[in-house]
Amino acid sequence: MYILNKKRNVTYYYTPILCFYLFTLICLYPFGVEIGGVSLRLSDLISLALVLIGSIYLLKIGKVKKEIVLLLIIAPFFLMELILPILGSLMHSDSFVVSSLKTIITYLPLIFLFIFYDNNSLTVLDKKIENVLKVALITQLIASLVQILVVFNYLPREFLIQEILEQWSVDHHYDAVDGVRASGLTNNGIELSMIGILIFGYFLSKLNTDFRISYLIYVFSALTLIILSTTRAAILAAVIIFLAHVLFSRTSFKSKVKTITMLTTSILVLFFIISRYLGLEELFYRFIRITEGGLTNDFSYNYRNEVLWPHVLEGLRSYPVGTLINPYNVFGVIDSGYLSYYAQGTFLFTIAFIILVIGCLFLGGVSVMKKTNVHHGLFLINIMIYVLIAMYFYNLMRLPIVIFFIMYAIANIALCKKKELYEGKMLK
Repeated sequence: MYILNKKRNVTYYYTPILCFYLFTLICLYPFGVEIGGVSLRLSDLISLALVLIGSIYLLKIGKVKKEIVLLLIIAPFFLMELILPILGSLMHSDSFVVSSLKTIITYLPLIFLFIFYDNNSLTVLDKKIENVLKVALITQLIASLVQILVVFNYLPREFLIQEILEQWSVDHHYDAVDGVRASGLTNNGIELSMIGILIFGYFLSKLNTDFRISYLIYVFSALTLIILSTTRAAILAAVIIFLAHVLFSRTSFKSKVKTITMLTTSILVLFFIISRYLGLEELFYRFIRITEGGLTNDFSYNYRNEVLWPHVLEGLRSYPVGTLINPYNVFGVIDSGYLSYYAQGTFLFTIAFIILVIGCLFLGGVSVMKKTNVHHGLFLINIMIYVLIAMYFYNLMRLPIVIFFIMYAIANIALCKKKELYEGKMLK
């Protein structure tokens, strides 16, 4: 209670811990400790600290802001994540309450943003979040480049920091390398691409209100992560998000030309380097396989479409209300976010997800149209574009980093009402 008895606002203490939490989600997510057979990530421990501090302060002030009503668009989805595993524990012999506890520590630190923060404190937080993203992006980029250079025998394996960190991994499928794909400091190329696309969407939306060459550099760096991960869904999402930026952005024509020219040139240089020193065929064989033979020549898609998904749909006949618990515990790997949620809660979970997506798109669109907090409005739309594409192949809505940015963007839209400027002029 000592730290909360100070005259300083709770956000003074909450903000640096939240920023460190974000850094661990981006760069240290696979790592932690096992206590009593339960895997605790470093990010989980920090999240628990945030929940404790936030709960104590909430009991002290005893009130919430009216803007918290915007969380209604997430409430059905959150409640499904929270309640279904508890109900599932009654149906199945094992207890899955831990899943509900993880849901609480994932959402609650971000829910507190709606209670403790205002326009000024969120503005301070956003500057710190931006700095965290810059540092985390550079960290992941360096780790990924070293990884690629080791895989292609340009550097000895001793340069892999991933091998040093491997002993602290709480994910049994963690590996220091992921084939020829970059995985950085994550479990695999897919998780790295998620980080890349989220940071890409953040800085690209920044360009709409504050065009800086430095932001373009960060956009390209994030795009490099996505390309090195060779994740097709993320690359497709990045292309769609960028095209939407070019077509619908309120930035000047001159700035759009600069953006297109610089990014195109940088990407061409990147592909030249890859072609010259790594080999396009080796790094992007998964793309070449599809261009040569179509989806029928894609083993991963065929395996999902012909084996995994039919197996789940057939098994659901025994679960008229869904599995209630995470369907992975019943069917094994599913490799589809949409099917996973349908399998767990049938139409109830599906409707909850639809409410979340439509609500976020609407909220982001209104923010852009009203020219208030355009950056976070566009960022929220960018996230939803990626979610809609990627959920077809994997369930990214259970990753705390995705929930973090969705709720962070909503909090900024709800609490920051100032008109935004672009190149010193009010947006028109």
